[in-house]
Amino acid sequence: MKTLRICALAALIIGGSTPLHAEEPFGSIALSRDSIGSFAWGIAWNPDNAQEAEAEALVLCQTHGGRDCQVVGQSRKACGALAIGNDGGYGTGWGVLRVAAAQEALAECRAESARCQLELARCSQLQQAGGSGRIEQPVVLARPAGEDGPATVLDVICPGRNPFGQPVWFNCWSELANQPGCYFWYLDQTRWIGFPTHESASWSGTCRGGVADGEGVLSGTSNRDFRWRVAHEGSLSKGKKHGRWVETRTTARGNTREEGHYVHGGRDGEWTVDHWSKCEMINYPVANWMDARDPC
Repeated sequence: MKTLRICALAALIIGGSTPLHAEEPFGSIALSRDSIGSFAWGIAWNPDNAQEAEAEALVLCQTHGGRDCQVVGQSRKACGALAIGNDGGYGTGWGVLRVAAAQEALAECRAESARCQLELARCSQLQQAGGSGRIEQPVVLARPAGEDGPATVLDVICPGRNPFGQPVWFNCWSELANQPGCYFWYLDQTRWIGFPTHESASWSGTCRGGVADGEGVLSGTSNRDFRWRVAHEGSLSKGKKHGRWVETRTTARGNTREEGHYVHGGRDGEWTVDHWSKCEMINYPVANWMDARDPC
């Protein structure tokens, strides 16, 4: 497993095969972690020298609660990123663009840890920043009554994170507002966000072992962004959509209706999609969205 390390400036300058570019400031990332999953970080750029960038990153890390802050990455590229692993690993990345730095940090982290979250992806225009957080361990739910075998483990609890570290409320386990402690898996394959950021969902059916199960209606509303009202009717199997579903949404623009089959949480086969009176047929899984739609 990777441990925190101090990167020597001499190794960066002498050992690097790519020459430093004078037009970019020196960048540095500092990180502190503890045994219970809490962490703090600081990132800073300095136009004059690497030692000042390093010192500023360490101060920012300490300001946000870090007790054992160490420099874990240095570069003279414009953007830097940090990914945190669930079992002690981490990864740093640098690039001309923020997305390139984020991808590098996640790749490095995933080589060490089974699950990684992108904690920061920033560029030198911001000069410096700091933060703190906690890696949440997988949630172990109760074993359904009368059943043998292991309890259900939910690995990704909403909100998840996109490649830029921003919270997203799909492709993760979402807690039901009307049944606290009960979760369902929300996978967005449609480019329509049925339960938008920071909004809630309710389930009319039963909950077994901490996950929604059986027949019912998933409903939700949003007063942000898309202003949805949704009602999805079908069957959940261990928290995931399975079988035939009818999904309707109401917006200021009009109504939509989609009907088809799910297999263990993912759409499968032919779906009828009626978006604002425009009927289309879509076959899942979709390899190319531009070629996926056929008129009804």
